[in-house]
Amino acid sequence: QYARTVFNEWGIGNKTTNNGILLLIAVRDRKMRIQTAKGSKGLVTDYKAGVVIEEMKPHLRAVHFDAACTHGIGRIVAILRGTDGIVEPNVIWRYAVPGGFVALALVVLLSVYKHYRVKRARKTEFERRLEALRAPQFAE
Repeated sequence: QYARTVFNEWGIGNKTTNNGILLLIAVRDRKMRIQTAKGSKGLVTDYKAGVVIEEMKPHLRAVHFDAACTHGIGRIVAILRGTDGIVEPNVIWRYAVPGGFVALALVVLLSVYKHYRVKRARKTEFERRLEALRAPQFAE
């Protein structure tokens, strides 16, 4: 919440492209946040921001604040240039899950249809045999 407030009050980024990025480190609170505007959200995703923050933690634990900031800013710049090398695991799921649900639904529908067809065929066969047993040649 505080990062968003600072971000908005300072007017970070270009107003027309809405592409600001804020790297906030609260040393005493032991918290970090990378706040992005809507224009840069597509490049600096929450996952990538989380990776950058995790990479900064060892520097901060060693009380090397300048190294942490340098590393974090360098990684954000690499993300913006597209040279970060961070692969998001959920990118695969973004496309695979809908297809998986469709495939699962199709399998379920085919199973229900097959079950209905088998049940109907058995009922028809039972009725045919029952009728054959009731035929006049078996009557007394």
